[in-house]
Amino acid sequence: MGIMLVARRQACPGQGDALATAIVRLVGGPSSWPVGLDTVQVFRHEDDPNQFLSLSAWASHEAYRASTAEAAATQLDGLSAAPVARYFFRPWVSYQMPGARATAIEAAILSYTREQTESVYLFVLREATRRLRGTPGFCYRQLFRDLEAANRLLVVLGWDSPTTLEAFRRDVRPTFEERQPPAGVTMDHFVGILDIDLQRAGHSLAS
Repeated sequence: MGIMLVARRQACPGQGDALATAIVRLVGGPSSWPVGLDTVQVFRHEDDPNQFLSLSAWASHEAYRASTAEAAATQLDGLSAAPVARYFFRPWVSYQMPGARATAIEAAILSYTREQTESVYLFVLREATRRLRGTPGFCYRQLFRDLEAANRLLVVLGWDSPTTLEAFRRDVRPTFEERQPPAGVTMDHFVGILDIDLQRAGHSLAS
């Protein structure tokens, strides 16, 4: 079963453009990718050009471990202000608008205690996809479960432009009753604009 590798990286002050260039060079093209890597998307934070989030779809956790991808990524460490944060997630629940292509995302990693599991699941599953479907620019909503930490989830909302994402956050989200997570849940939040969007031939980014 496929996995999603999420990597969060912070550039040294003033090195955001240099890190972006290095990421593009490192990612290369699908023809040079290791076996098992299917898609790569890299987003740059809307407000902080030194922050990056990458979403890489792999055929399996074993395929990633068998590759040299992690070792190769150390080339970026010299431009980074802190060690990269990596997470491995398994797809859980997804809704995709047919034919939609996201160029902006809002992502959140939720961490919680075992006792909070039921309330967190209720929170993320009750956010009304039917309301999102009617919002201009909405592309997808995806939920992922962490492979290594039982009490961690990833939620990703995709939008067709930064403008439609901002309009949703400003005009629609405040009307959602479930918009706040349960008390005590920590949420690592990221809003980003698409920098790199690549896929291996025959693989759909929507899958």
